[in-house]
Amino acid sequence: AGIYLTAGKVTHSAVEGCSGIGDGGAVYATGASSALLWCTVTNCQAGKAGKTAVQLDGASALNCLFARNKSTTGTTIALIGATIDSCTMASNSATATAISADASSKIYNSILADNDGAYSFAAGATFSHCCSPALAEDGNGNFPDAPRFRHPERDDFRLGVGSRCINNADASRWTSRPDALDLNGLPRLIGHDYDIGCYEFQQMATYLMIQ
Repeated sequence: AGIYLTAGKVTHSAVEGCSGIGDGGAVYATGASSALLWCTVTNCQAGKAGKTAVQLDGASALNCLFARNKSTTGTTIALIGATIDSCTMASNSATATAISADASSKIYNSILADNDGAYSFAAGATFSHCCSPALAEDGNGNFPDAPRFRHPERDDFRLGVGSRCINNADASRWTSRPDALDLNGLPRLIGHDYDIGCYEFQQMATYLMIQ
């Protein structure tokens, strides 16, 4: 595995092109004290049929990108009692399930969309202010709209103009971190509220040229 974590934190790290024969062939993190913070996990795969590429079992992930990972007959990303906060999971693929979340998983301010494969979310799983085609519009801030990434074909999963993920995160998840940065190291609060996913939309300046 690229990461095998039973305690502690992995921060500001990139895991790319990894595989393994067991569950969590690229990333396996277990235990409440295990956390991925400001990490990218890309182009990884389950090395054996029926196994997972990424498995977070009681662990947490904050402000991470999981993209272009794949499995064959297993689940690409398995969340088991995991806590996911302000992450983006996109362009992952599986012949079966792209992303699963069991009833004890808690997912906040995250994008789980534009994946090739099924979503398997248990009825008791907690979703708050998340963007996913597998979620219905509800009173918890979740919605099924497309995230409108800028250039996903170029692995650019920043939010594009008009994305509903802009300014629609649960601010209470970030107010205790007033100096927080997004995955690109840019300010987390731009505009009047926080954004869903691992990247904060950076407003473009408008210039007027007078001749």
